[in-house]
Amino acid sequence: MHNGVFKDLKTVVLFYDKYNSRSKKRAVNPETEEPWGKPEVAATISLKELKTGPALENKRVNALVAFLKTLTDSRYEHLLEK
Repeated sequence: MHNGVFKDLKTVVLFYDKYNSRSKKRAVNPETEEPWGKPEVAATISLKELKTGPALENKRVNALVAFLKTLTDSRYEHLLEK
């Protein structure tokens, strides 16, 4: 994320999926094992748009993360896991 709050790209995807998922597991940040914190600036969140999609299954989360990792250029490829 823009402020480096998450260590892993998968956590970013799960962060956004929390708005659509009813799973208790999705209500917890996998990096901290704590419930997701409140937004820094709640007025900047568009909940209507965030809540319109379906919840993602693990397979879709992993596929989305794999796709996002392809969206880089050679200057940053050394940062990707092998």
